[in-house]
Amino acid sequence: MKKYILICFAVLCSTILTAQVPQIERDAIMALYNSTDGANWTDNTNWGSGNPVSTWYGITVENIGGNDHITAIILYNNNLGGLPTSDWSNLSELKL
Repeated sequence: MKKYILICFAVLCSTILTAQVPQIERDAIMALYNSTDGANWTDNTNWGSGNPVSTWYGITVENIGGNDHITAIILYNNNLGGLPTSDWSNLSELKL
């Protein structure tokens, strides 16, 4: 029984650790990154990496209805240049 519980716990933890936002949301914020000169931001930690989007600087992710979604983007005073794209409609859980 202990072995079964341990296996279930391991599977649950690996699912939680690898949970990602939908690809359409990731694409939308990568479009923001690319259109605002993200390579030259003051802090662009983890942006565009394989790390979970929740670890990207300035991004807040919440679990809503069993799925992870981007709910906030806070990049104040981060040296953004250019204009953001119109992909905001793909961030359906973004809180204003």
